[in-house]
Amino acid sequence: DSSLYIHFELLQSQEMKITIVLLLAVLAITVAQANYCPQKPNTVCIVAQNKCCKDSDCGNGQFCCSENCGNICHSPVTKQTNGRRVRQDPGCKIYEP
Repeated sequence: DSSLYIHFELLQSQEMKITIVLLLAVLAITVAQANYCPQKPNTVCIVAQNKCCKDSDCGNGQFCCSENCGNICHSPVTKQTNGRRVRQDPGCKIYEP
């Protein structure tokens, strides 16, 4: 009887490990697919002020996204929107007040 209980516990433990591995795999795939800039706001600006010129100007896995008021760092989203990542532009300058 006790050996049956031990096998049952072992089975539960293995099922838990498999469940955790599968959840981590789904999470990794979701994060890997998050590679779009979010929706652009409908803002009109007189002067654009860039806060970034390339992805490496941003931290924490954020992207440098082009918006109407200048480039800004955003966390990526999983679905394509009208938001666009900034392309390499030698003329881009980060605004410094």
